[in-house]
Amino acid sequence: MQIESDRPAIQQKMRTEDPFVDSSRKIQERPVTRRAFGISALTMAVIAMTPTELFSQEKDNTFLRSKELFNSNNTNVQMHLFYDDRIDDWDGHKSFGHMLMTYGFKINWNKNGDIDPIKTTQNKDWQIEDKGSYINIISIGKPKKIEIYANKPDHSRDGPEEIAKVFSLQRILPHVVVHRGHNIHVHQTVLRIPPSVKLFINGACEGNMDVGRIIRRAPNAQIIAAEGTGTMVVTDHLIKMLNEEILSGRDLNWPIFWEKAGKELGGYKDFHGYIPPYKIRP
Repeated sequence: MQIESDRPAIQQKMRTEDPFVDSSRKIQERPVTRRAFGISALTMAVIAMTPTELFSQEKDNTFLRSKELFNSNNTNVQMHLFYDDRIDDWDGHKSFGHMLMTYGFKINWNKNGDIDPIKTTQNKDWQIEDKGSYINIISIGKPKKIEIYANKPDHSRDGPEEIAKVFSLQRILPHVVVHRGHNIHVHQTVLRIPPSVKLFINGACEGNMDVGRIIRRAPNAQIIAAEGTGTMVVTDHLIKMLNEEILSGRDLNWPIFWEKAGKELGGYKDFHGYIPPYKIRP
């Protein structure tokens, strides 16, 4: 039982512990507390609202300001989480491989699903580095930079933990979080969303059903999700287009961006089920 005299010591302990790293036990959904994340009373009041109340606030999701997507080093940090579906349809491996192909790289895996080591290499726009349980894809040659941290699907448990440790050591947080995989895995990704995230992209089928739980974790996040089928082809090309826009340093004007995306991806029928941030609702 906690007594009054214990509280200062407990509060100090919670302030010094990293809220995103806990390798000693499985991830568990915990109430978002002000002490755990060091967030303001105003933010806690927002979290206490229902999803409908959050969306009823005067919040303009037509734009996403460029300055919100970069840290002091002019770097946009992204976390992409993949999951191991070897016993089902190998969706995680296929999606991971397709994402790398979108940036000009490729991977191989054996019949057991173990992904071969990836040699550090680069093309004119991107560089890839193998970190064991996860990879880094880094933009090159432009004033602003994107760093993508993506776990390998055959490391869907330890990969996200290692990424979280890197974030803690470097004192950085992702601006963009991407869920890659079936809907049954979404709750695991949601548990890793920091409250400060600016954009959440849900690549799962019927991802619009998860809007409420996402904004509970990150009240100011803008969300892209599919109300129908989420496909790796549409998701990867959409994110690649989005990253090119982020690197330009321009504010994201969602109606204009979505019109451009429609011209390039409109031939895929599943694209029309994707919902942009200015149209998403809980």
